[in-house]
Amino acid sequence: MKQQIKSEPQNYLSSYRTLLLIGVIIITFVLLFQFLHVFTFLKEKVQSGFNSLSSSSSTPVKRYDQSHPAPDKYHNTLIVDIDIRKNPKLAKAEEIWERSRRGHSKNPKNYQWGNISTNLFPPTFNCPHFTERLGDGKWVCGLELFENHPECVIYSFRKTVADLSFEAEILKRTKYCRIFIYSQEMPNIQPKSRVQYQNLTLSTADNENPPKKILRTLLRQNGHGWIDILHVDMRNSQDFPVLKQIIEDFEVLPWGQLQMTQEATAVDGNIEAGNNTMFLKFLEVFAQLEMKGLRPFHAQIAQQSTCNATGNSSLLTLDYSFINVRGKHLLITNGLIQ
Repeated sequence: MKQQIKSEPQNYLSSYRTLLLIGVIIITFVLLFQFLHVFTFLKEKVQSGFNSLSSSSSTPVKRYDQSHPAPDKYHNTLIVDIDIRKNPKLAKAEEIWERSRRGHSKNPKNYQWGNISTNLFPPTFNCPHFTERLGDGKWVCGLELFENHPECVIYSFRKTVADLSFEAEILKRTKYCRIFIYSQEMPNIQPKSRVQYQNLTLSTADNENPPKKILRTLLRQNGHGWIDILHVDMRNSQDFPVLKQIIEDFEVLPWGQLQMTQEATAVDGNIEAGNNTMFLKFLEVFAQLEMKGLRPFHAQIAQQSTCNATGNSSLLTLDYSFINVRGKHLLITNGLIQ
């Protein structure tokens, strides 16, 4: 009898442990089920976000050159149009730019070189990333995105290589960016392992003597479908047909950012726009760039005065910085501040 009484607490203790174990197993299964449910939900949300981004294009997906697709892994990404209205920050920047564009007269007789960036084509678009000044006065949007990017590509078409501080600072600030310099002068810039130089000029047709190439040919030869930053020097009226052909050659301009330097000379005061052929050509090309999706986010004018036999001469250097709001690239689709 005493032995039976002693065994009863042990039976109760064993039953209690069994129930506790069953409870722990049930709770574990419930928590695991909830975790899987939440994980599946988040996965579907993320996937739907990527799908909506990739399907936002209203035009068919196209490469920069269907007959010569670029072999480069990163720069062979498909160029698509995305609807920037889906991002509030970009949509607001576009609204401000459009309002500014409508609010200014396009009568060139009312303007001069000296006030073009304030009155005719003000840089009213806001870069969605950090904006900073590099080298000889180029303002760049979102350089932080390229500091550690393994496939960053820069093209620079220079009339002279006397000042390459812009390119040198990009090399210093980034880890992998490669710079392709095209000029008739040999550049001296380090590190040479990330710089490729070719003695040629940008043109409307390929030519061997003197060496000239169109942009499409250079992209194909280098195996590139996209340029992260394009720099172009504009020194005379012969440069405008080159830029106009590039605009016509590509449905989506194959660069994320454009740095354009325009030079003009004024004798005995500022040039009146209505009497200057180069000014009118500049206005035409600028309007075509905007129609193709380029938005000016910064501009600056530098003036040098000299005195010679023909009178007082002023050399005006106008630097414009553009961001491309068309095309699926880092400045538009990565790291946007919502």
